[in-house]
Amino acid sequence: DGSSRFGENSKYGTFWSTSAGWNIARENFLSDSKFSSLKLRGSYGISGNDAPLPDYVNQPYASFGLYGLTATTIIPTTTGNQNLEWEKVAITNFGLDFNYGSRLKGSFEYFINKRKDFLQLIPQDYQAGSYTVYSNAGDLENKGYEAELSYDLIKNENWGLTLYGNTSSIKNKILKLRDENEK
Repeated sequence: DGSSRFGENSKYGTFWSTSAGWNIARENFLSDSKFSSLKLRGSYGISGNDAPLPDYVNQPYASFGLYGLTATTIIPTTTGNQNLEWEKVAITNFGLDFNYGSRLKGSFEYFINKRKDFLQLIPQDYQAGSYTVYSNAGDLENKGYEAELSYDLIKNENWGLTLYGNTSSIKNKILKLRDENEK
């Protein structure tokens, strides 16, 4: 992929993914069960992200503003960062989906997302002119699970009533900050 939001040396990135699934319910040893589907699945991939960045962020630019109470002046808004790189996310998912009988369905998924070089707008010191700069601020991890279950209480040709529930949990952890971002 390519993005003009990065400098010349980091404009392009290679991102890929792979996945596999196995519908265990189709195996002979489960042929007499009430499972119409019992799918075990997994995936892993690398995704690139430039969404937090506005256009031309690798170039310095300025805006008009007030200096004191009355004087209008041009002030630096952001400094360009030619060293910005793609934020890369390694995404790992493991899941189990099932249909049991004609009324019960469910899904469970465990995931780990590791972000490397996450993009962040960093405010600079007021003594330096109070501008901001986008930076690859560090690495972080999101991991957790999602689960859902549904049961058709009433199911006929004219109408139906389904009981549905879901839950999820996520934990975020900063793994590393670049030295200049540890203030």
